[in-house]
Amino acid sequence: MALSASFRRHLLLALLCTLASLSGSWLQANETPAEQNTGADLEKVRLQLKWYHQFQFAGYYAAVQQGYYRDAGLDVEILENDMNRSPVEVILAGDAEYGVTSAGVLLQRADNKPVVALAAVMQHSPLALLVLESSGIKEPADLLGKRVMLGEGETAAEVVAMLRQAGLRETDYTAQTPSYNPQDLIDGKTDALFAYVSNEGFYLDQQGVDYRYLSPSRFGVDFYSDLLITSEAELAAHPKRVERFRQASLRGWEYAMEHPAEIVRLIFEQYNSQNKSLQHLTYEANSLREMIQPMFVEMGYMHVERWHHIADVFRSLGFLGITAPIEDLMYHKPDTIWGLDRALFIWLMVAIVGGLVLMAVLFQSYMWNRNLQLLIAQRTRELDKALTESNQAKEQIESIVNSINDGLAVVNRQAEIVLSNPELRRLTGRTAEELQGYPINQLIEEGGDQLGAFEVQITHLDGYPFPVDVSRAALDGQDGMEVMIIRDLSDQLTAERSLQRDASELAYRAGIAETNATIFHNIGNSVTGLMHQAKVWHRHEKKYLEVASARAGQ
Repeated sequence: MALSASFRRHLLLALLCTLASLSGSWLQANETPAEQNTGADLEKVRLQLKWYHQFQFAGYYAAVQQGYYRDAGLDVEILENDMNRSPVEVILAGDAEYGVTSAGVLLQRADNKPVVALAAVMQHSPLALLVLESSGIKEPADLLGKRVMLGEGETAAEVVAMLRQAGLRETDYTAQTPSYNPQDLIDGKTDALFAYVSNEGFYLDQQGVDYRYLSPSRFGVDFYSDLLITSEAELAAHPKRVERFRQASLRGWEYAMEHPAEIVRLIFEQYNSQNKSLQHLTYEANSLREMIQPMFVEMGYMHVERWHHIADVFRSLGFLGITAPIEDLMYHKPDTIWGLDRALFIWLMVAIVGGLVLMAVLFQSYMWNRNLQLLIAQRTRELDKALTESNQAKEQIESIVNSINDGLAVVNRQAEIVLSNPELRRLTGRTAEELQGYPINQLIEEGGDQLGAFEVQITHLDGYPFPVDVSRAALDGQDGMEVMIIRDLSDQLTAERSLQRDASELAYRAGIAETNATIFHNIGNSVTGLMHQAKVWHRHEKKYLEVASARAGQ
């Protein structure tokens, strides 16, 4: 008994679901203790921040609080800023496994420092120049001749690049050492303060002072910021741990973006080494959300073309040579599925699923071939019958055309004969082959282009002319084709010459014309129908030949 198509689909689905369940159980059984997260033997790692505790590092606090690091088999210690060393230096010295730094890490990689960027937490840098509204400074070009507090080296690269794009060189303004103290703006000690859009402006808000940020991203210099990094040594020795740490950290950032008020309270109570108020931390959270863009960009996303843009800026400032080691800097996520190498996993699934699919395909092919054979047999019988009917109909058409006592011609749009009967061949003295394609206007000497009934002369092949009566009309729906009935008037005209034409003769002529019109109408309709039927028979013959060819090839 043949299985229904629905039953076969459900059977295959059940087999695949069972296979997926068994594969999941096998993979879980082969995880390491850390990956299974038994809660014991957590791996201790350290994260070096680029500054002191604040909402700028909220995702890492959230990953600790929510247990994401613990679920990844990690015990993470978060270290505040080391004023004497950069995060890169701390990592390379072996005093931390991971760190948070700026886009200047590209320059350190170019300086042969083996660090790797795992993720870009901030899609836009929060670094900017802070100016007072009352200063009248609205864009970088307005800083001509002003005092500007700038960071050092690559730390302030995007701000310096913003000034360069505005046409300002180092001699066009007075560079000052940054104090990070917004009071210096109020006291008139500087005209522009190197600042974070998430921090210094809060102090001016508290004092009711209007201000403005000149952010490089608004003026065509768009850098990543707060990049999560590690060393090549850590990546080579513990590639799975690196990926677990990265994933847990990004989960923490996602949670922080979804629950900012909760994380603000967490920082205020447990990580508040700078003694910031809840209002200040909330201001920071709201400002950094625009830099992170969690609603539009995947958390941690980096793109090679964006790094090329950053490299171009560094190169224009003289910080970077011709070569930018972007591929070496960017982290490439291990190509794994459920902890297995992707290639191995794919081959395993292909081997197992492929066998099941092959069985299903073979069974389906058997059923399809069986149904096809039945269908071919049925279609063959139908086409045999149609072909027999077609041959019979052709014979009937030939019999009807050949039985007409008058000459019959069917002409195409080009006024060429495409069909003739024996009587027409007798009248013209030509064979069927000679009449095929013969111009009708050369056969009928005058009046040949008229529609309706008329009398003309026709010339026999032997050269003698004789009168004929022609009835001619277009065939409906046959693309300009016409049918003509040609009657020999030789005997009739001989009788007319010996008798005076009278009223009875006129009546006779009228009767003949009416009879011709009736015959023409009936024959025209018959020919139209027969030509349509001939096209149908042709399609049946073509289909029959295709099926017969398919059967012969089996």
